Amino acid sequence: MNLKRWWFEKSINPALSTSHYYQNRKNQNIGIISDLEDGVEASKTIQKYFNQADINIYQLHYSKNIPEDNHFYFGKKDLSWPGIPKGTLVNNFLERNYDICFFLVKDPTLPLEFLIRSVKCALKMGFYHKSFEQYLDFSLDINKETTNKEMIKNLLKEADQLLFRA
Repeated sequence: MNLKRWWFEKSINPALSTSHYYQNRKNQNIGIISDLEDGVEASKTIQKYFNQADINIYQLHYSKNIPEDNHFYFGKKDLSWPGIPKGTLVNNFLERNYDICFFLVKDPTLPLEFLIRSVKCALKMGFYHKSFEQYLDFSLDINKETTNKEMIKNLLKEADQLLFRA
């Protein structure tokens, strides 16, 4: 294990295993973590799916190209040396307790692994990656040729029964 990975592992405060996801879950606080370039647009598909007034949706997107109106994005400048996300945007996101958290990640990286391992969430859903397999409660194998919007629609369609919406 190299020094950077060792430091990364030592820095994680793992969230308690809350995978008993049907107990006390109200589907009111929903988190979205993404590395998709169109992450905010892709998140609108999830917002439409949970189209209710009492639902709170929080987003956090990792991107190389941070847009001017940066309300949801963090980038390389927001990472510590071992790859741990830092800053008020990330800290505010990690302080909340989520009923469901969607991980819309195409390319697994250390910052995204830190988030998936640190977020306090009852149900973690996302795209399948071998390195994230042990941290997700439900994952969908993705087709690289599929558009981001189609991948998210497929994830929601497959998750309908899990969320008691079918």
